[in-house]
Amino acid sequence: MTKQLTVVDSRRGSGQILLWIIAVVLSLVILAPLIQTASTLFPFIVGKAIFARSIIEIAFALWLILIIRYPQHRPTKSWVLISLAIWLSVSVIASFTGVSFTRSLWSTFARMNGVFDQAHWVVFILVTGSVYRTLSSWRILLTLNLGIASLVSIIGLRQYYDSSELLGTEYLKSTIGNSSFMGAYVMVNAILGLGLILQPLGRHQTNPTPHQYTNRTAALYPLLWLRIFWLLATLLCLWSLWLTASRGAVFSFGVGALTLVIGYVLSKTRKLTLGIACLAIAVSLITAILIVTGRTSTVIDSLSSSPIVQRVLEGDTSYSRRVAAIETTIEAYTEKPILGWGPENYLVPWGRYLDEVADEIPPFDTAHNKIVEELITKGTIGLLSYLMIWLAIIFVLAHSIRYGAGNNRPLVIVISAALVALFVQNNLIPDTLTTTIQLSLLMAFVVSEEGNHSRLRSKADDGVITNKPRNLAHTRLTRAWITVIIIVSTVWSLYNFNLRPYQAAQASLKMLDASIWDDIAANFNESVNKSPAFANETRMYLIDYTSTGIAYLSPENYTAALDLVAREGQEALQVEPQNWLLHISLARFYQQAYLRNPEYLELADAHVQEAIRLAPNTHQAISIKVEQESLEQQAKP
Repeated sequence: MTKQLTVVDSRRGSGQILLWIIAVVLSLVILAPLIQTASTLFPFIVGKAIFARSIIEIAFALWLILIIRYPQHRPTKSWVLISLAIWLSVSVIASFTGVSFTRSLWSTFARMNGVFDQAHWVVFILVTGSVYRTLSSWRILLTLNLGIASLVSIIGLRQYYDSSELLGTEYLKSTIGNSSFMGAYVMVNAILGLGLILQPLGRHQTNPTPHQYTNRTAALYPLLWLRIFWLLATLLCLWSLWLTASRGAVFSFGVGALTLVIGYVLSKTRKLTLGIACLAIAVSLITAILIVTGRTSTVIDSLSSSPIVQRVLEGDTSYSRRVAAIETTIEAYTEKPILGWGPENYLVPWGRYLDEVADEIPPFDTAHNKIVEELITKGTIGLLSYLMIWLAIIFVLAHSIRYGAGNNRPLVIVISAALVALFVQNNLIPDTLTTTIQLSLLMAFVVSEEGNHSRLRSKADDGVITNKPRNLAHTRLTRAWITVIIIVSTVWSLYNFNLRPYQAAQASLKMLDASIWDDIAANFNESVNKSPAFANETRMYLIDYTSTGIAYLSPENYTAALDLVAREGQEALQVEPQNWLLHISLARFYQQAYLRNPEYLELADAHVQEAIRLAPNTHQAISIKVEQESLEQQAKP
């Protein structure tokens, strides 16, 4: 008996160590917003996505080894996970029935949001939700996430107030590279920070669980400096949010903050209600003092000079463009109402159903509205599966607030408010990696809560092994082989699905920086060979880039360029036959080739006509048609 207990204790200890390692690896994902890769295309996107993918794959491999060796760590039944699995399955089916399976599966370097990436985030939610089970572990993870957001904010503030560091506009972008995306990122962290500040902190765990790997750090929470850190980090996020001038993010923050306040008040927690009341009184007193001292004009002048106020007062066409895009592409739903046009293929219905000629509007490759995006790209089934996820989340959170342990309730309210804000935000701007990380993190918390409910209901034991396996040697051998397969598969995936696409993005950038044809062709071939999945995007860059310099190529390189573009253009059209931007690129290339050989004018016209057929009212198609007519007029004797 003593020997058996020793074996059990040893297995528990090994399981705890592996659990710790997985928890640390998973936490590295939140570092992704800090990453910039100047050596690749889209330096604010590619590096972040590849890094996050790699970390998730490593964590998933370790987690598989954990649950195979230690069954007590396996996840319980979760309706949120089931809903996510259904949604992902619908996405895969819609990819097959859509207009381009390759684009649906892999997306582009500019987005990195295909079904392959979505599968990674479902895995992240699964693993994180099963590993992080205690209140203290989630506080640690959310605090680290808030800390990274504050660091991103500091970098952005430094850039903003140093004119030499500004990245093209007067709005704060930081390492995210886009002010709207930056606003969404700091917005959700500001809400999480507010919620953490108002948390009642204690040392006791009221939620029974076999996972006690965070108990050693539980003593950190009552310390005053931790609450001060939350406050400073939240203020940094709010400051950055204001300077991004992102109206959607500010509006989403207001909705989330209102949800947070209502949740705390309805929770009937006297301490929290008193804190909110004191905050409201302090704001009222400051306002009254400003009025009495006549300083309101100074405040008003200061506010009126802020980027977001100027943006609201001046207005721009982004709102009207998005509304027009939504109204236009809804018509595409009637053509493919069941499974849609395929994930990441929004560009095709947008071009086909744009019913008004709109000058200088860039092509919309997303709907800028998650509900419309799901409806158009995945049809009715896709939208229903997406809404099913949110219904499952609402059910779990409502159950936790009503029946869960009182110690957990404040954090559940915080997560609920942040999820509401993100839902609103995702219907105002496209999905991005930074918001996907935040959304996946919050969904993982919901999965964790649902798992805790299931374990409490079933009164599961603590995983103690009471019976030895009948054939221990055979079991160990099987587990060893499975572990080897997992490790080899993970290494293979990291190399083929992460390192090679990253190298392809580097080669594509080198191609665009090259000025000698041999270097252009060599880097293009390297990029396509490294990652055929993203080859179409590189092909379009090759066609566009070659179009601008074909007139200066030597006769030998001119012929080589024509052969390469002809071959790769056909390959691209086989992958995306309805990509009207591809036809426009080819039409422009052959128009330039015509200046040296009149035979290519007819081939250019064929692509112009196809672009007009696929996207009749787009500014891009009409412009290339006007250019074609001008060349044909000049060609007449």
